[in-house]
Amino acid sequence: MRVYFRDYNKIFSSVGSQLRTTRSVEKSDLIVSSSENYRDKPIIIFQHGRIAVHFKKQPQTHYLVWGMKDKRRLIRRGAKKKFIHVTGCLLFNYLKPRKKHKGINIVYAPLHNEAGHAYFINRDFRDELRKIKGVNIITKLLRMQKSHSWKYDNVICSDRDTRRHYEICADVLSIADLVVTIEEGTFALLAQYLDIPVISCNSRKDYRREDGRLMAGDKRFINGVIEVGSSRKQCVFSPAVKRVDLKRIKTLPEVIMQQLRNPAELKEERVQACIDYGGADIKNPIKETLNIIKKIYDEYRSSAKN
Repeated sequence: MRVYFRDYNKIFSSVGSQLRTTRSVEKSDLIVSSSENYRDKPIIIFQHGRIAVHFKKQPQTHYLVWGMKDKRRLIRRGAKKKFIHVTGCLLFNYLKPRKKHKGINIVYAPLHNEAGHAYFINRDFRDELRKIKGVNIITKLLRMQKSHSWKYDNVICSDRDTRRHYEICADVLSIADLVVTIEEGTFALLAQYLDIPVISCNSRKDYRREDGRLMAGDKRFINGVIEVGSSRKQCVFSPAVKRVDLKRIKTLPEVIMQQLRNPAELKEERVQACIDYGGADIKNPIKETLNIIKKIYDEYRSSAKN
């Protein structure tokens, strides 16, 4: 079986290294990617982040998702249930045990974008974090945000196009006592897996416009996922996170101190979130993924012969 394999965010590299790959689509027997459109070949779309799996209207497309939340989401979008396979999150393998360290470390992960309303959100969270006495603020940025690193404190950057990205994330989380994010994304999921308290904002509808005024967008909650406006921008709103109202951003230090005093408050919710969104109850995601890929290929060959 020759696989045309296109990785995104290097999430699938632990599986790709165990496949016989080719750089030629024409010579491949199977296509494994995060987002591709090809005819006459079986296609497997894999998840490349929290609720980040692209739905394709192309028939016979298979999906590898981390947990049941994404499986249900794809079914709502129109994917057939038999083509959606839950594998578990491959990123949990990169994580390292939490280390003992001096002081209290709060890791801040701002929005990746620094334009428009994101600028105001990132700034407001940063300013409130700076008001907290007796803690260390570590800011986790991506390479594309490096030019903005001067705005933040104790910056650690990583490039998500390299495998080193997840090692850096694992190093940062291993010394974190609490994580502050704007969105409950992949980084928050990794923190939840390590039983680290996470604080996020309460709603995308409160994002500011470029003129600084609050933007009230329409929203619709579906099983913990909010779909905002016509763009279908999706955000996770699980019970595993303590939330701050963006209209009352000055309460952030108070919420942080409350969670530092009570780190086990949402422990059970974090465990459930990792199962729902990351398939944490699957013992060996790599083996599960490889078995499913082989099964899909065998079924395709069998049907082709017939």
